[in-house]
Amino acid sequence: MELYVFPSSRFKKEASRPHPSAVLFTNIYDEIYRVFQALLSASLNFLKFLLAI
Repeated sequence: MELYVFPSSRFKKEASRPHPSAVLFTNIYDEIYRVFQALLSASLNFLKFLLAI
């Protein structure tokens, strides 16, 4: 059963303080996702506008 005892305290410390490049990557990913969602909603609104005419 001791094999399934998951993270040690050292691992928890390292996981709570992520790598700077990982933080940068997630920030870039969030920005891309936000822009993509905005474009998607804008195109959907445009399609609704075209269909309404």
